[in-house]
Amino acid sequence: MDRRGNTCGQPQLPDRPLCPTLQLTLSISKLGIFCFYLPCKACQLGLDCCRKLGETVLRLAQLTTTVQEEVSSLKGQIEAKNAQLADAQSELGRRAKRAVWELGLTTSIAATIHMLALYFLLRRRFSGLQSRRLLLSIGKILIATLALCIVTKLALAGCDTAFEAYSLAPKITALITLLVAGLLGIGAFVGVAILLKIGELQSAVDLIRRKRAG
Repeated sequence: MDRRGNTCGQPQLPDRPLCPTLQLTLSISKLGIFCFYLPCKACQLGLDCCRKLGETVLRLAQLTTTVQEEVSSLKGQIEAKNAQLADAQSELGRRAKRAVWELGLTTSIAATIHMLALYFLLRRRFSGLQSRRLLLSIGKILIATLALCIVTKLALAGCDTAFEAYSLAPKITALITLLVAGLLGIGAFVGVAILLKIGELQSAVDLIRRKRAG
């Protein structure tokens, strides 16, 4: 080692500045490396973003499928409940109609039994009840009543068919059906009674006229 601190026997590079061409070449090389690194990094970031976006879309698609399945399941349950409710309403309507017919039948049977009991009791006390005329009047009234029942039945069936296309409230439907069937049935009864010349009908009309006149 000499006085300057250099190791003896090793060649020393001259402490000279690089030439401008070499410096420019190194600078261009560094800039090229940086320009190559930056697009690669950008591509890597883009790929990461695309991968995360794909995972998000996949999760969203799975969530959408799950929601659609749950909605379909709920829709099926709602349809089943609606079908059960419709069946229950239909059964309730049938029971209500049957109850109305049963009530009318029991009332008619009770009135018939009451009339027959009064007839036989009065027949024992009075001999001039005019049984033949009474039976003839009962027969005419039964024919008029049969016409009333037929017209009322047809009116009820027609109202049920007509109201199937409209979503009206049950109470309104029942009220309209009652009015239509009742008016048509009464009209049929009165018409047949007039044709058969039922004396009780004429007596009722005369009684109403006397009350209005008096």
